[in-house]
Amino acid sequence: MVQNYGVLLNSRIVIRHDDFALKNEKAPAAFITDLFRELRIRSSGAEDQAHWLYVHGYSQVDGPITDIVAHLPDYRTDVDSWIRDKFLARRVIGREVARSAVEVSRFVRENPSRNQAWKRHLTLIRLLCGSLDKSDPEGARLLGLLGNRRFSHSIGSKVTAQQRGVSRGIDVGARRLAASDLSVLSAFKSGKLGAFHSGWELEEYQYRRKIKSLRIALEEELRREYKGSWSLDARLATFKRSWQEAAPARERDRPRFS
Repeated sequence: MVQNYGVLLNSRIVIRHDDFALKNEKAPAAFITDLFRELRIRSSGAEDQAHWLYVHGYSQVDGPITDIVAHLPDYRTDVDSWIRDKFLARRVIGREVARSAVEVSRFVRENPSRNQAWKRHLTLIRLLCGSLDKSDPEGARLLGLLGNRRFSHSIGSKVTAQQRGVSRGIDVGARRLAASDLSVLSAFKSGKLGAFHSGWELEEYQYRRKIKSLRIALEEELRREYKGSWSLDARLATFKRSWQEAAPARERDRPRFS
């Protein structure tokens, strides 16, 4: 999300499913699917779009719960009222929904410094990771690396087939598409854990944006030159192959984990 869009997490949404009195065991998954679909539609077409990460969990106190951390654009300051007054009004008809069912926290300061915005972003990631199962060796290792004080609860009982998920804009398919310009980097997978808090992804975004702009400009030049020609598709296909072959040269100059 940061590498490809240059945006940081700035919001948290907690959904407590038992407070809706929707007793179908598939209700949590269906609810979240519909919520994300409509949220995606609300930000489609805008330059600054919504992105999110979430986990389903189970709490002995709250029951089935979904923890969401998100980047919500500044023009979407009405998310709380939209969920309660519009989205829920269409789903829970004729019943009053408890205030505790949906909790929206937006951590948006006016003109925050880069350090403030980055700290907020990492805090939200740590908060989401608090839902990892500590009994799992990999989960325990990640919690330890993050210095996580377990802000949340263990995932516990299985609530849905998909315990964890991400926005379509940053899922596996989106990362594969982004990798056509530059490979998507991970400080964890590369063993560069010391760089995790450095904000390197924002530097990476600037370089990635420059590369992407160059590719788009070259494609547009081909479209102008061969407009109306039967050979346009072939020319674009040739350019795509040459662009992929030149990937090592683009990789050499990128900032990486500076």
